[in-house]
Amino acid sequence: MIDEQKIQELTDKVVKNSADFQAKVKEIGESKFNTSDFKVFEEKNLAEFNKLKDEIAALKTPTLSGAEAKAEGIEKAREEFLTWARKGEYNGAKEVKVLTIGDPASGGYLSTPEYVAEITKGITEYSPVRTLATVRQTSQHTVEFPRETALHTAAWIGESGTKSETTGIAWGKDTLTPHECYALVDISNQNLEDSVFNLEAELNEAFSKKFGVLEGTAFVEGNGVGQPEGITLNTTVVASYKTTSTASSGTFDAAGLMSAFYALKGDYARNATWMMNRAIVGYIRAFTDSTTGQFLWQPGMVAGTPDTLLGRPVVEATDLASAVSSSAVVAILGDFKRGYKIVDRIGMTVQRDPYTQATAGNVRFIARKRVDGKVVLPEAFRLLACSA
Repeated sequence: MIDEQKIQELTDKVVKNSADFQAKVKEIGESKFNTSDFKVFEEKNLAEFNKLKDEIAALKTPTLSGAEAKAEGIEKAREEFLTWARKGEYNGAKEVKVLTIGDPASGGYLSTPEYVAEITKGITEYSPVRTLATVRQTSQHTVEFPRETALHTAAWIGESGTKSETTGIAWGKDTLTPHECYALVDISNQNLEDSVFNLEAELNEAFSKKFGVLEGTAFVEGNGVGQPEGITLNTTVVASYKTTSTASSGTFDAAGLMSAFYALKGDYARNATWMMNRAIVGYIRAFTDSTTGQFLWQPGMVAGTPDTLLGRPVVEATDLASAVSSSAVVAILGDFKRGYKIVDRIGMTVQRDPYTQATAGNVRFIARKRVDGKVVLPEAFRLLACSA
């Protein structure tokens, strides 16, 4: 016959033993778990617990009583507590009754993040030729710029000499035909309806940036076929107005900068601007005049004024070479206002098309622009290239 009273007494002792242990842990604090005093206490407590457990086990029958089941539950809880106290964990497979944010059903659904209605955006870089060149708006499909191609001769004559016709004067023209660029984006109706942002405004801003990048690249290195002509690919500029540094292979030096600057005609030089990649700017800031020892680079001393190189302002262009490599064009020096023309036929327009993709539940946005750019006065520029 099971001695229920005895089992209850032993169970009460187990409960008290567990409570004493927990109280002791709280008293000494976790930082002292490895002290000798705690180890002695822990061993004594464990021995007492094992003795009680053995006595309860001796009273068990094939069918556990409620008291015995309770004792086993206490033992399980004690093991889990000891594991947590020593290792800070529950042995992985042990059940943990804790409300956590990580588990939606255990509290995660009750925690919501703060949503910031501001989109983090990076910087979009593009070459600033448009800010330096001559820009013209047109309502025609083509624009023609007359230009002088040659001058007539002139001669000295004596007091009674006979004058004859002087010949050679000639004119030509530069033709700019605006090319079209575009961007196309489909957005679902539900996205347009439910977004906390004005997606149309965001798209317009993105279109503007990408067109700026596209045309900026073309103004510097476009091949002129279906797109503007770039300064660095104009055949006359490359053939006749390109200075190659005499420094060691794949490099350029201060002498190369001097050669390029003084090869440009004085009237152009007085209005010229240097254009180069930011990485090249960092490369040349250490250059000095070999005679005076002064730095060629002079930082702007007044807010809003540009830095200067050999007395001329410097602007950064991401589309020019960023590394000092063999034959790379590292800088453009020129009177951009005289030498490069840009014609805008149609500024950026955005068409909202709700029909083409209607069956798919989308709205199509089509942005387009028509623009051309061309070198009209090659001698107003000078390219500086690294040695081969």
